[in-house]
Amino acid sequence: MNLVKKPVTVAFIGGSGLYDMEGLSDVQLHRVETPFGDPSDIIVVGMCEGKRVVFLPRHGKDHILAPDEVPYDANIWALVLLGVDCIVGFSAVGALTRDIKIGDIVLPDQAFTRFTTGRPKTFFRKDIDKLVAHVNPSKMFCSKLRQMLCKSAQGIKVGCHNGGKFVNIPGPEYSTMLESEEYRNVLHCITVGMTTFPECLLALMACIPYASVQLATDYDNMSGSHLNSDAVVAQMLKNTATAKQLMRNLLRNPDLKRFECECRHALDHAIPTPPEYWSAEGTRKVHLLRGW
Repeated sequence: MNLVKKPVTVAFIGGSGLYDMEGLSDVQLHRVETPFGDPSDIIVVGMCEGKRVVFLPRHGKDHILAPDEVPYDANIWALVLLGVDCIVGFSAVGALTRDIKIGDIVLPDQAFTRFTTGRPKTFFRKDIDKLVAHVNPSKMFCSKLRQMLCKSAQGIKVGCHNGGKFVNIPGPEYSTMLESEEYRNVLHCITVGMTTFPECLLALMACIPYASVQLATDYDNMSGSHLNSDAVVAQMLKNTATAKQLMRNLLRNPDLKRFECECRHALDHAIPTPPEYWSAEGTRKVHLLRGW
């Protein structure tokens, strides 16, 4: 059962500064319990532009969680319990091409994730749920939501790159110069980051449309660039204004509602285990994720 009766329209995952935005009203703080432990932090729920919104600080309010320490499964499950209709994940990334300017918006449509291991990639445990799910991640980023975000970027005085390949690395260290070169020349990726995966995969498993909004903070360790955390954090603060403007524009979009898309049916043909073998807990999880 959802924790709120009225469905929350959109969730924003990112830095804690995102929910310090003008026009946010009816603010409530939710400490949500999940079968996977606590989310990254207390979740902020409020109203803005006539929409109900949720803000979840991925690394915790004080940015104390490293990329591999983020409880991605607990975070997405908490958003399921809060009745979220779609998720926008903001993240700071390094650009792998000079065509992307520092501060630009990138909306990727594909991701290379095989470097990231050891993070939770499913809600189902064989010893508890007695089932396995094989979701198809070929379209982890919802095209409908991405198009709305692209439209919302119009009028913002930074570039917006709709589509492109992204590579997710474990972190917390940055790439070496050779790695940056390989990501660009071999994988043909245009951005590199540490946190989008498995967040996007778990959102898909939860049958919730997800789009990644990447804000370029640096040129990774490309030739001629000088990468350090002080410069990255300084640019992140500048990018917050862009993120807030994009959020407000999105919330003003009349098409932002519970729309139908492939993401809603990600579990329809993903579970090969016959239902009669599912445990009661596994059945409950499947029904909750499918919205039954």
